[in-house]
Amino acid sequence: MPIKTTLKKEINAIMEINWKQARGQLLFTLGTCVCIMSNYFFYAFFKNLYNHWQGTPNYVYILPFTGYPMFLHKGMASPYYAMDMFFGACSLLVAGMSAISFQGCFLVLCKHSCGLVQVLCLLLKRSTSTLVPKPQRVEYLRYCIVQHQRTLEFISEVNELFRHICLSQFLHSLAIYGFVLFEMNFGLESNKITFIRMFNVFMCCYNR
Repeated sequence: MPIKTTLKKEINAIMEINWKQARGQLLFTLGTCVCIMSNYFFYAFFKNLYNHWQGTPNYVYILPFTGYPMFLHKGMASPYYAMDMFFGACSLLVAGMSAISFQGCFLVLCKHSCGLVQVLCLLLKRSTSTLVPKPQRVEYLRYCIVQHQRTLEFISEVNELFRHICLSQFLHSLAIYGFVLFEMNFGLESNKITFIRMFNVFMCCYNR
């Protein structure tokens, strides 16, 4: 058909826009995850290192995951603090990689589905074009129907694969929103690090 070349260019332009948007959101997700993980680990690491070099008296080492360590009574010279710092760093790395992997797969599939729907709308819009000969319009519309069925099947597969995970993630994000807003309310006045940390978590949940 004469419209084949024109359609190919327009479809490539649509998919390129969607892939650029997906790339931007992936970079944003990667950036927020790196900021959150780095904030938790490097803040504890460098603060402990600074106070160690300064020889701060009666200083209690802080850990990536705050809490009351069961080995606090053994003193700051205990090797358990170094072990907890190492395991905390490993936990942050695994958590960040898992979040980026899941978000990346889901995001790319969703943006590709959006691109397929836009392509289908374009095909239907061009069905009355003069570049589609009248004797071939039935064949053109038949192809649009086939494309519509394939697009629906693809979207249904993505939905079936991720719907339960996305529901739990949505509810989890709502809980985090409440906790983050509560922490930011106190952190803005008392601790700027807490405010920055909670803001990063907020942006990560918003990107979901």
